[in-house]
Amino acid sequence: MRRHGNRVTPVKLQGAAVGDYARAPLGGRQKELQDRLDQAEARYRALAERLPIITYVAAMDVQGSFSYISPQVQALLGYAPEEWTAGRSLWLRRMHPEDRPRILPLLGRAHKGGRRFSAEYRLLDRTGRAKWILDESEVIRNAAGDPLLIQGTWTEITERKRMEQETAGRGRELASSKSELEQFISVASHELKAPLRRISNLGEMLAQRFKDGLTAQAEGLLAQIMDSAAVMQGLVAGLVKYGEADPRAPLSAVDLSAAVQHAVRELTEEIAGSGARVTCGTLPTVWAEPALLERVLYNLLDNAIKFRGKEPPRVHVSAEESAKQWIISVRDNGIGIHPRQAQRIFSIFDRLHAPKEYAGVGLGLAVCKKIIERFGGRIWVESEPEEGSTFHFTLLPPPKEGAM
Repeated sequence: MRRHGNRVTPVKLQGAAVGDYARAPLGGRQKELQDRLDQAEARYRALAERLPIITYVAAMDVQGSFSYISPQVQALLGYAPEEWTAGRSLWLRRMHPEDRPRILPLLGRAHKGGRRFSAEYRLLDRTGRAKWILDESEVIRNAAGDPLLIQGTWTEITERKRMEQETAGRGRELASSKSELEQFISVASHELKAPLRRISNLGEMLAQRFKDGLTAQAEGLLAQIMDSAAVMQGLVAGLVKYGEADPRAPLSAVDLSAAVQHAVRELTEEIAGSGARVTCGTLPTVWAEPALLERVLYNLLDNAIKFRGKEPPRVHVSAEESAKQWIISVRDNGIGIHPRQAQRIFSIFDRLHAPKEYAGVGLGLAVCKKIIERFGGRIWVESEPEEGSTFHFTLLPPPKEGAM
């Protein structure tokens, strides 16, 4: 329409005057719009009712005023959709009492701030049985940005929560068992040290006092007693070291080259006595605990020197970056092992050689494995008999600043 003073003239639009629309029956146009809305709603309902989740539309409040909820809700909770849309408080009444103080403030803040809401909580079904759901919703707004309604979904997660609780329970049991084991090791080692030391001292006294009166058989028996006591003392000392291999000290950036040099200094006598030579490539800074990493390197270098072949030991420590971690390798020219023993050697108290052949109690590599796993890495060996061994273990680089 155009206005010329007090006169109004109809304007043509696509062959029809706006005045013609004003004079057309409103019922026909409203019916067309209503039919389109009905069709859209029917399509939405058909889709929603085929999904393996529950969909809903609710008012902008925290009372659970549903205008629509898909029929899957009845199979889950025992209440028909009509019961959810008839009253304002069914959702609130069926929420587990322990969850209400946590969920309602979260929901209110999320919707008030226009943020997406996501939370896990329990709803009680008609029989009173609790069902865990994941509730995810968001505010739907009009073109002007004004909030209109809440649209969301419920996904049942009861089985997942049950498995999480079982896993957490097993974790607590394992932690308790581990604590009891560590306590047992500490007490047992303390209680065994004194009698073993006494046996060893008494054996030495007998050997000195009656050295001229003992028969060859008695001397042999006494030597066996003292050897057994020495082995037991080594086992006790090894148990203590194994128990100490999982401290609560935090990890930090460690210069691997410095850690290797520290282990080499600790093995000065063994290196000199065997004619060993230890070399290093370029080594990185890694994420570890300094004293424990030095113990790993000490054990691996000590084994390389101990299990040597005919030639003097040659040991090389190197590092290679792979998949955002470092692979550290300790290669030697020793007696090697058969590949089928590659897993066994990391077991506690498992030895491939008799004590008379090579000293030790079978704990060094078990300690290495425990420490490396404590650092979030793994350890393995590549070897063939008489061809030397290469022990590999993985360590992470220090986290970047701001990521800690």
